[in-house]
Amino acid sequence: MKHKYDLIFSIGQACACSSNLRKNDLQFASYPMDWLFGNDLAGRVQILVSRFDRFIDVSDLEYTYSERSILCDAYHNKYNDLTFNHDFAAATPLTETYLGVRQKYERRIGRLLNGIENSERVLAVYMETPDSGKSKYSESDIVKIHDKLQRAFAPTQIDLLYISPDTKLPHGARRVVLDNSGVKWIVSEYQTKDKSKPSYTPDAHVLAKIFRDYSLNTTFGFKLRRAILKIVANLIPCRKHRRAFRKKYHLK
Repeated sequence: MKHKYDLIFSIGQACACSSNLRKNDLQFASYPMDWLFGNDLAGRVQILVSRFDRFIDVSDLEYTYSERSILCDAYHNKYNDLTFNHDFAAATPLTETYLGVRQKYERRIGRLLNGIENSERVLAVYMETPDSGKSKYSESDIVKIHDKLQRAFAPTQIDLLYISPDTKLPHGARRVVLDNSGVKWIVSEYQTKDKSKPSYTPDAHVLAKIFRDYSLNTTFGFKLRRAILKIVANLIPCRKHRRAFRKKYHLK
């Protein structure tokens, strides 16, 4: 039986959580913590319950490195231990790029908080990178983290799905550590077997088997619009433009 939600969003640990939610039609918009790294589950939940206080204040940012593959400069936020590595154009002064980036995150924050407020049932998903080792949390830790989240956003029911790795399991295997009162903790071996990819890359097929137990409540009009967008995308002859179109509208 599928667990249905009005809103599903990623709170980390890295980009792969959000990208795999999108691959499984569980997320269709960008939210504040999708494309960042740093901090941990407890820290990110604290950021969320604070309503993103000092999320990206310019006084908290420090240059970290340049990401050549995406032509961006990474900035670390000293206040909340998050690193913004997909947002600031490379070799460009922070004074020239900061306002646009801040406004983008303000839109994402508003989108998420409004989405939670206007939903009856919400799922927050946190997935450790598959090479991060055994979880440092206990079952009671996860319950306390979820309780904090639920209290902050009541009366909306906000559930927590926590996924952590265990390389001792056979590839693709998983076990449920905790499943009660709106919180579920799944341990799995979901590291990619593709040696050409970094060790932090998850196996999308393994995650798809986890995420197939969840679905979004969507209207007929929304489904129809998605179907039309997919048809339009397939009609675009240029591969570059087709990929850009799919990315813009979060199509598979």
